[in-house]
Amino acid sequence: MHSSGAVARLLQDRLGSSDLRDHRVAFLYGSSFDYVCVLLGIWRCGGIAVPLHQAHPPHELGHLVRDSGASCLVAGSALRSVADKIDIDPNQACQRMVWDAPQDNPSSSSSGSEPSTAEPLPFEFGSNEEFLNRRALFIYTSGTTGKPKGVVWTHRMFDAQMSILTTSWAWSSTDHILHILPLHHVHGVINALCCALYAGARISFLTGAGGVGKVDTEQIARAMMDESRGINVFMAVPTIYARLIALLNHSWTESDRQQFASALSSYRLLVSGSAALPESIREGWSQLTRNSASLLERYGMSETGMILSQPYELRGSKLVQGTVGLPLPTVEIKIVPTTEESDKEAEKSSLSAATTSTPEVGELRVRGPSVFREYWQLPSKTHSEFGCDGFFKTGDIVSRDPPGTGFISILGRASVDILKSGGYKLSALEVERQLLSHPDIEEVAVVGIPDVEYGQVVGAILKLRPSSDCASSPKQLQAWCRTRLASYAIPRKWKVVKQIPRNAMGKVNKKQLIKLFEEK
Repeated sequence: MHSSGAVARLLQDRLGSSDLRDHRVAFLYGSSFDYVCVLLGIWRCGGIAVPLHQAHPPHELGHLVRDSGASCLVAGSALRSVADKIDIDPNQACQRMVWDAPQDNPSSSSSGSEPSTAEPLPFEFGSNEEFLNRRALFIYTSGTTGKPKGVVWTHRMFDAQMSILTTSWAWSSTDHILHILPLHHVHGVINALCCALYAGARISFLTGAGGVGKVDTEQIARAMMDESRGINVFMAVPTIYARLIALLNHSWTESDRQQFASALSSYRLLVSGSAALPESIREGWSQLTRNSASLLERYGMSETGMILSQPYELRGSKLVQGTVGLPLPTVEIKIVPTTEESDKEAEKSSLSAATTSTPEVGELRVRGPSVFREYWQLPSKTHSEFGCDGFFKTGDIVSRDPPGTGFISILGRASVDILKSGGYKLSALEVERQLLSHPDIEEVAVVGIPDVEYGQVVGAILKLRPSSDCASSPKQLQAWCRTRLASYAIPRKWKVVKQIPRNAMGKVNKKQLIKLFEEK
């Protein structure tokens, strides 16, 4: 707390106010103690936190600093060279600052290159209601379907989300999380970091040199199985779990795999999120860990925090396979049909005709205390994203099982994952799940390619396993697909790449991927 106090005092001194109520403070740090100090320091003096991520190029970081109207840009010395490249509008009056927590004693009050040793100037939080309604945090959307937008989190929204998640996932002060996620998005900053802080749990950041370098899969695996740390919580995107499976199965000995499975058996919570978890990865993980470390799936957005989660007490149960579970406490949802009744037949699953259930299908909408207030300086966009009943339109198409379990599955973004081909509607995510069960396919992204005759045709971008020999044989893949997919869902165009481009959260920009099929 002393170091966060030093940050608060530094900001108060620079901006000449004890209450930074309307000031946005952008900050650039790797996953580290320093990041936590700066985040808490901003809040301690009433400011609004705008986290940046070093993986983004300077021009993108510049957009976020300018769009947020930040009064300060704070960076650690390890990332000072990156911060110096960020182009700031000279009319913005944004001050550049450097702050490092002392290396010898993190609890002391030294502030690196900016001398500030006193506790923060008195800051009155005002009435509890007034403070809870203040803006606390800007989370910028990933930009996979459009230009990044600043999602405004209030302290009330943050408090509601912390209460929901720490209760639903049984967080406690005895927990210890291995944190590998980037700290500019909901998964890393809310689910993994702030939940641990809220519960008083321990956090071990896994980073490269200076807290800013990338970590590789080998580092993650070794840290996860280091039983001396007492780690029992881990969160990652599906891509990380897929790489862990590939590494351990192809590069490690049987003895190493047994040791890994034994270490993971003591983990109480392993979460997969930010993208759909393919069944092949779930099964591969289950086999790798000898069924001792099941993955819990959840669903959320920058605008809402977590909305749905598989029940903690049922993790590993057959009831939750292939779904993201049920609404979390205090969350209201509804599923709104997106087509007229005459189109119902065309909306059936893209899986084979063996599918006989008729789940409720439509756009997921949500209302509750953890839903965001606004997109920063985009009032028209904010207004259009809410229905007259106050439910936020997520833009995600989901299906809910018929009366029984009521569990919800994500079919994909209406804008890029719900494809229309020859009069049929299909889910790109469902096609991806099936393709990932092919032994030669390591990663896949399915997109809709514009077509004069069909409207769209299905295209698949593949990353093949090193041992694969089917790169030049789309006919073989199409024949294999006929046993698993309806005819209209089988990809007509294929593209093999060495690596599928992904952002820092492991997501792909499908609008950009479509351009790969234009290349000769």
